[in-house]
Amino acid sequence: MPRTVRKREAILAQSGRAGGFTLVEVLVALVVISIGLLGLASMQATTVRNAYSTYLRSQAVVQANAILDRMRANRDQAVAHGYDITFTEAAPTTTCTSTCSPSNMASADLGAWLGDLASLPNGEGQISTSGDISVVQIRWSDSRQSGDLLTLTMATQL
Repeated sequence: MPRTVRKREAILAQSGRAGGFTLVEVLVALVVISIGLLGLASMQATTVRNAYSTYLRSQAVVQANAILDRMRANRDQAVAHGYDITFTEAAPTTTCTSTCSPSNMASADLGAWLGDLASLPNGEGQISTSGDISVVQIRWSDSRQSGDLLTLTMATQL
């Protein structure tokens, strides 16, 4: 018999039994690994839900800035309440060509803006102007976060 095999047999004979994992140790390791993987899956689901909510909030901010930029471009009409609209009002259907009056431009801007808000779930908007201060509110449903209507309010001087 080779010398290394005799050494191994001598070591095993001294310990009294062969070493190794028992079935209980394997099962405990599987339970620990399973709990860890479930925790990772839960964290991933929470991250996806929060990322979508953040996306909706950023889209609302972009839309608020878009209408405010349009109002600044047509400032006289904005100060004269040409852009004022409530949540319950229907979107104007005016379209403008290359030549357009300031009031028609305001109606076309509002129609386009309210159409863009449709990209948000249940998205709707409201604008009120007092002097040269304009307040834009955008409301949408965030079903993945809380299910409630969330409102973004942005006020600026025109």
